[in-house]
Amino acid sequence: SPAIGYGNRIKYLSKSWQRIVEEQDYTVTEEQARQMMYETFEALDKTVKQELPNLNRHERWAVQSLAFNWGMGNLKKSDLWKFLKENDKSGTARRAWMRCHAGTENHRTSRKFEWAVYTGDFETAKKYADKAYEALRKRGDFKHYGKK
Repeated sequence: SPAIGYGNRIKYLSKSWQRIVEEQDYTVTEEQARQMMYETFEALDKTVKQELPNLNRHERWAVQSLAFNWGMGNLKKSDLWKFLKENDKSGTARRAWMRCHAGTENHRTSRKFEWAVYTGDFETAKKYADKAYEALRKRGDFKHYGKK
């Protein structure tokens, strides 16, 4: 199925969002895309808090970002999951994180950003966030969300 808004798949959206997306022929406005993303992140926050209660806020946010991009089911089946359960930040854990949904340069940048957030290295995280923003700007990703 096609990505909707900021990377959502229709099967993971609420029934009300599924109905709206179908009625709009799989086209959404930027505002709708943002609202879907916020709702998805809110649901992931609850899930991550429940599944990984040992994580602090920035660790949870990094895991949520990965789960949003790859899917919570995929994450729970991955080699990384056992490291997350133990809040392991070793080199082995980092390598497991970097293997998660990292087939493109953009995904690899996201994984590096998330790892930096997870480990509290916010200076490095900012570098990767800036790199990701620049790649999105060059691709023109900020232009098509508001069109119908």
